[in-house]
Amino acid sequence: DNAAIASTEYRIPVAFASSEKTKLQFAMFADYANSWNSDLTPASPHSIASYGVGLLWEYARQIQAQLYVAKPTHKFAQTTHDRQDSGIHFAMSCVFF
Repeated sequence: DNAAIASTEYRIPVAFASSEKTKLQFAMFADYANSWNSDLTPASPHSIASYGVGLLWEYARQIQAQLYVAKPTHKFAQTTHDRQDSGIHFAMSCVFF
């Protein structure tokens, strides 16, 4: 199996706290991926793309949260469905050391 991906993201500062430890950014992004098999078995789908917006929050470079909402460029038949299939991605991280 083989794949190639491309992603671009543009971030715009929205707010900074007076201490400059807290910041909020707005993001716009586009993603594209293409896959192929080394043998001649065709993969389905062979390419996928999406675009969307997000909010990124950071406190003192130790605590971060991200919320992204994406829209696919193509619809694919699915047997199951979850929030990520709806284009919603949330992540939060904390660095202790």
